[in-house]
Amino acid sequence: MTRSYKKRKKQKPQFYKYLVVGGIIVGIIFLILLKDQTAKSSTDLNSAVSENNVASTIVATVVETAETPEEKFDRLLLENEPIFAFFHSNSCQRCIDMINIVEEVFPEFEGKISLVDVNVYDEQSKNLLRRAEVQAIPTQIFIDNSGLTVQTVGLMTADQLRSALENISGD
Repeated sequence: MTRSYKKRKKQKPQFYKYLVVGGIIVGIIFLILLKDQTAKSSTDLNSAVSENNVASTIVATVVETAETPEEKFDRLLLENEPIFAFFHSNSCQRCIDMINIVEEVFPEFEGKISLVDVNVYDEQSKNLLRRAEVQAIPTQIFIDNSGLTVQTVGLMTADQLRSALENISGD
């Protein structure tokens, strides 16, 4: 009795082919649904904004003002605007005290002086920190419209900050 042994080719299970094809189909369906959902959200936002003129102004302002502190600083320098650049963190006590003083005093000068609020731990601020040569915080840089710059390091009193802001505002 002789048996012949033929080598059978191993067939890949059809299951894997169906799994790949099914995965592709699910992916395509997901992308189509995601695209439709995004278009619907965009349409809903546009209709809501057009219904309320104030909302459209706010949305436009948010889109236009989405600039980094460095971009804002450079833009204000080019426009020869008086600038108060405030370098701080949200974790050191002196910085927190200075933030409170700025929040108390700066509203008196809003519209006359532009504030560039720089959190030193924000990745977007690293280049501006190097350019301004900030070594310690809190640091306040005051620049008048002629470009004259005064830098103060450490905590200022409300009266000191008010005086520095008055000097660059031209009042």
